[in-house]
Amino acid sequence: MITGVIMVILAVDLSEGGIIFTVISQLFTGFGIGLAQPTTGAIALQQAKSGEEGEISTSPLLINAFSPGLSIGIGGALIGVSQLLNLG
Repeated sequence: MITGVIMVILAVDLSEGGIIFTVISQLFTGFGIGLAQPTTGAIALQQAKSGEEGEISTSPLLINAFSPGLSIGIGGALIGVSQLLNLG
């Protein structure tokens, strides 16, 4: 996942072929998310004590629902600040 994000940052500097490089970077990012998402839930449930499975299974669900909203909010705020300060 980190490789895909780094590739997208590098794609901004490319004058030609940036779109193709960006698409490839998103494939890397999606592959990383696909590997991480089911693995974290399985590990959490594997470590749960008997009778605590329900509580443990809700924690990853809450994080999965909360994290995208938080990251979108922070990203939007950064874009707003960059526009306000004319940083491009």
